[in-house]
Amino acid sequence: MNPAFFTPRAGGGLIDLNDTVTYTLGVGRRFSDTWSGAFSVSYEGKDNPLVSPLAPTNGKIGATLAGVYTRDNMKITAGLNYTKVGNAQPETGTPDTARANFTGNSAIGIGIKVDFTF
Repeated sequence: MNPAFFTPRAGGGLIDLNDTVTYTLGVGRRFSDTWSGAFSVSYEGKDNPLVSPLAPTNGKIGATLAGVYTRDNMKITAGLNYTKVGNAQPETGTPDTARANFTGNSAIGIGIKVDFTF
């Protein structure tokens, strides 16, 4: 739902989001009783470059590398992701007029999880 004060001033809302499909293909391998790993590649196709300011990307391609160490009742999982996001131009209520230009952007994600089972 759009904020009541925003829509009249901007001429439209912020939540005009398009549906999209993301494809991910990966492989995992167990190296020993304690070590395993995985690698995956993700792809999301480009669409109209005029997007909502709440989702200022237009397509993406990324790669993820993960490793898992297991010992007794402990499991440590670590992962690294790099994603190159597509160029986009957010617009708000000004039909076919961009309010900004997002180009050459990327994202890096790092995660670590320590899990104990009893």
